[in-house]
Amino acid sequence: MTRHLAPMFVFALAVSAATSKADEIPVATFAGTLALHYDANPSGDLSYAKLQYSSTNTNGAQLSFLPAYQSTFGDQGQFGLDVIYTAPTNNLAVPTLTAVDYNGSGPVPSAESITWAANDYGQNTPTGPGNPANISYNSLFRGPSIDLLTSNETNVGPVYTLTVTGDLVSDGNINWYNPAAGTTSLASVGLTNLFPFTATFTDNIDTDPNLEFFTGTGTLFVETPEPASCMLLFAGLAGIVGVARRRSTLAS
Repeated sequence: MTRHLAPMFVFALAVSAATSKADEIPVATFAGTLALHYDANPSGDLSYAKLQYSSTNTNGAQLSFLPAYQSTFGDQGQFGLDVIYTAPTNNLAVPTLTAVDYNGSGPVPSAESITWAANDYGQNTPTGPGNPANISYNSLFRGPSIDLLTSNETNVGPVYTLTVTGDLVSDGNINWYNPAAGTTSLASVGLTNLFPFTATFTDNIDTDPNLEFFTGTGTLFVETPEPASCMLLFAGLAGIVGVARRRSTLAS
């Protein structure tokens, strides 16, 4: 069948050459599978894309904070990045994501409408989204929409490679696992509400005429309005890490 990726991967933002671009600071990497769900024939259009751990595990892709931020966010391998993008050409029922907040004893669903979240899958051993028995206990970062900015698809024989860039639009908060820490606004630590990303995926599983799996990796950034704001990021997070750090605070 003929599949049409173009409606999904389009330029969604025009930036003037005279506009100064905000600084982007890498904070995490992710690795997983992009599941592309297509409408049935005759259209063959893309309906939605879901970022998940693997072709058989629909938990989020493994999200790993860079060493400078692992202590701040209590990263012990428990985080997964869940993303669902609905294409303009969608004709299917699209699964929904639900943000959750840990209340000290378990996850509580949030009323927020989201399309992506950096979720904590840390309640069981082994920890993390790679354990299919784990569910999300807290949505550290979350947001209502995704802006896809660029894409490029190339192939070498039957192997297709897809490179995409974009912004995850957040609710503007860090939603800490520790209930005592509550939330911290991204603006208070010198950040915008955008999480830019870059990712490259390779098509290696294609057994269903209406479904493709691309596996790959990507980098997640935070955005500062101006270069001086990077100092606010480090200073601001350092000031709250003692309260917000996940494991050390809750283990006692």
